[in-house]
Amino acid sequence: MGSFQIRGAKTEADLEESESQLRTLLSDAGVKMPEYEFRHVTSVFVGTLEVDVNLEALTIALGLEKTEYEPEQFPAIVYRPPEFAVTLFIFSTDKAIIGGTTECEEAKSALQQIQEEIDRLREV
Repeated sequence: MGSFQIRGAKTEADLEESESQLRTLLSDAGVKMPEYEFRHVTSVFVGTLEVDVNLEALTIALGLEKTEYEPEQFPAIVYRPPEFAVTLFIFSTDKAIIGGTTECEEAKSALQQIQEEIDRLREV
């Protein structure tokens, strides 16, 4: 038995098409594939926060118990918002990576929440 991953699909339809193409290519090459259930297990989303982020200030604002920030180890805050089942990696260069969900709307909501927090910090 084995497993495979498909990366780079922008939509669920792209993901399913890629899986179908892989199955066809392997079959054409003479590889016998056992029956399997193809499942979308996780996604990684990338968002833009529209401003450079002061990671030290954001870590304090979000709460040390909800964040991990060790700039010597990794150049981003690791944030697990209690309202969402996601993990955000927030970089100072205005980028955020959202993982832990396959739902685009959940990723967008988590990104919106962190954007609102950053906007509040900028007002102070």
